[in-house]
Amino acid sequence: AWVLGVNTLGNLGGALAGGFLLMPLLGVEGLLVAGAVLSLATAALAASASRWRLGIVLPLVGAAAAVVVATVAPPDVSLLYRGLFRMRSKSVAGAMRDVAAARLPALVYRHDGKDTSVSLDRLADGNLNFRIGGKIDGGTTDAPTQSMLGHLGFVFRPAARDVLVIGLGSGQSAAAAAAHAQTRVLVAEISPGMVGVTRAFGPHNQHVLENPRVEVVYTDGRELLRAQPPASYDLIASEPSNPWVVGVADLYTVESFTLMRSRMRPAGVLVQWVQAYEIDDSLLADIICTLHSVFDHVAIFRMAPNDLALVASAMPLEVDTRTAAAALATPAVQAEITGHAGVALPHSLDEFLVTQLCGTATVDRLCAADRSLLLERFLRVEYAAPRAFFAGQSARRLLAAIDTRVGGEADTVLGREMSVAPLDHGRRRALHRFLRTSAHREEMGLVAATADASELPIGTQLAAAGLPDPASVDVAARARHCDFLGKQGLFGAGARTMFGAADLGPRVAAWQQACR
Repeated sequence: AWVLGVNTLGNLGGALAGGFLLMPLLGVEGLLVAGAVLSLATAALAASASRWRLGIVLPLVGAAAAVVVATVAPPDVSLLYRGLFRMRSKSVAGAMRDVAAARLPALVYRHDGKDTSVSLDRLADGNLNFRIGGKIDGGTTDAPTQSMLGHLGFVFRPAARDVLVIGLGSGQSAAAAAAHAQTRVLVAEISPGMVGVTRAFGPHNQHVLENPRVEVVYTDGRELLRAQPPASYDLIASEPSNPWVVGVADLYTVESFTLMRSRMRPAGVLVQWVQAYEIDDSLLADIICTLHSVFDHVAIFRMAPNDLALVASAMPLEVDTRTAAAALATPAVQAEITGHAGVALPHSLDEFLVTQLCGTATVDRLCAADRSLLLERFLRVEYAAPRAFFAGQSARRLLAAIDTRVGGEADTVLGREMSVAPLDHGRRRALHRFLRTSAHREEMGLVAATADASELPIGTQLAAAGLPDPASVDVAARARHCDFLGKQGLFGAGARTMFGAADLGPRVAAWQQACR
């Protein structure tokens, strides 16, 4: 009993002292050295009962050597912060190349805290990536996701004033929300070490920590919500880490979404990030339907490739196009958007709306079948998500099924507007330029359908001009032509978009019909 009791107390004391005291105080290297010295000292005490001279001298010499080594050449722990757990090389040589590549970025900031280790890398091209527990959770090239997350709520609620952002990260989401002049932005961040990352991103986040309308509270987002009175917020933007990261699954549960809804005003809007990579179709559908079980109205937008924004509200998600367009066109908002050089961010209301994949009608159909809702007492996502991550799965089939812009009647705000009155030539050309710049492979049909014939690649124009009559070629030749046209987004489902089909004359129209 004594042995069991002492062992248990030692485990508890070691975990508490190591995690809450020594890790923040000494860092990883210091904690490794302290552990080595403590182990050697314990060996000295154990050995002193018999051969006390040897038992004391040798461990003390070892401890002194450990201290000298730690001072002169401390352990290289840089690879601990480079996410090697995501390596999927199938050979030793490939793994060695991955490790060598992981060493290339310059580690410019690091903070070992009681919750996690935060680090910041600067790449050779000057871009920044920050990591939490070794996993990249954002960077300068992630602006399409991080900035859009802060702006999307204002598409539906342009006059929103009180905004909560869950997760500080690079500060780009908070900066986007704060660019709307009437707002007060409260940010919940669990790790105080993130402040160094956010300051380093200052040129990319409008120096958001110096904005008097932005307040950062270092606490768990749910704890902050519980401490707030009901109906406190007009908008909540939530961008936690991936569901397979330890402790994150709770944020995708019925209880968490219910707590958020209770702290929102009746017309409040939640913008929830979720990824479509390293996750399977079933689990992503369960997350969407868990959200829909709490919020009657849900719309889904794409941001960066495989990054989704789930926009949810208890009230219909309707857009006052004039007010929303004016809110997005203000100088402060446009300055925030244009401040992200080299990335494809929407600038106008049309460009925001064209990224909508579907609305509530599509989500209703997706969730009509019985789905397993995610609950805190039954955290299936906490176990299913790591399995999907390990297998390298993605939710491509689900994304194709819910993208109503292609192949059917668009369940989107812009699609409904176009069903009443087609877009004029100028708006279509502007959308074509944006879609072409964003370069999402799944949107080739939209790119083609919004283009003038002269804007399509010259190879496509020449091939279209030289197409034979579909009835005059054999099956093999027809298959080759259909394959080419399909890759250009010019036939079948790829041609039937909410913008119609690419207009290259009656011969292409005949092939579009033949290839269906």
